[in-house]
Amino acid sequence: MQYIPIITLVLVVILLGLVIVLLTRKPEKPELPQQIDPTASITALGTLVTQNLREGREAQSNQLSAMDKSLGDKMSGLTDQLGRFETRLQGFTAETTQNLTNIRETVDKNLHTFTGETKQDLENIRVTVDKNLRAMQEDNNKKLDDMRQIVDEKLQKTLSERMNESFKLVNERLEQVYKGLGEMQTLAQGVGDLKKVLTNVKTRGIVGEIQLGAILEDILAPEQYETNVATVPNSRNVVEYAVKLPVEDGSFVWLPIDSKFPVTAAISVHGRMRPRPS
Repeated sequence: MQYIPIITLVLVVILLGLVIVLLTRKPEKPELPQQIDPTASITALGTLVTQNLREGREAQSNQLSAMDKSLGDKMSGLTDQLGRFETRLQGFTAETTQNLTNIRETVDKNLHTFTGETKQDLENIRVTVDKNLRAMQEDNNKKLDDMRQIVDEKLQKTLSERMNESFKLVNERLEQVYKGLGEMQTLAQGVGDLKKVLTNVKTRGIVGEIQLGAILEDILAPEQYETNVATVPNSRNVVEYAVKLPVEDGSFVWLPIDSKFPVTAAISVHGRMRPRPS
């Protein structure tokens, strides 16, 4: 579609309107000597329109050339900007790559250094721990030896004291046993003397009577026994002591007790009462 300026269109419309008016207008006075030639008017109008169209095309061509030149300049500027952007992008990419390479090398170097330092630190820690453990073990062994020596000394001392005390106690007991044996010998000698005394029947009876009276006095009330009692009525035979035994009717009977029972007879009776081995 061709570009037609607005002014040209307006002129064309005006000229067409004038032509139409001239063609349709009737002459008022026929006698006028001059008349307008329609063909000449149309030719002039066509010439004018052609000229206007030519000028419009030339203006349009000039505008298009100017627009093409401006667009070319803008495209050239945009290309230059794209080139500069690409150059900057390539520079940024190269710089970024170099920075990343530097960072990687720095990290690798630091990691290698850290690994070496860590290994060295671990080795130092191991050596220190081994040294401390060895020193602790030696200290513990020394303390155990000291404790063992102290325990042995105390045990030896305690054992010696206990043995001395035991020997002392045994000596004291032996002395007591010796002393008891001496007293037993003395007692045996006294028993022999008592046996010699009790060999006399009268003396033995007096001693038995005294002992029997003391026993009855200790275990019975005075009204529960009597001395020198004839247990059989109207009998002259009396016993030294007789104990009252109550019966169901409220009275009592005498239980005679004699302290002069012959020892030989008692030994004989006791021997007969002992069971004989089969």
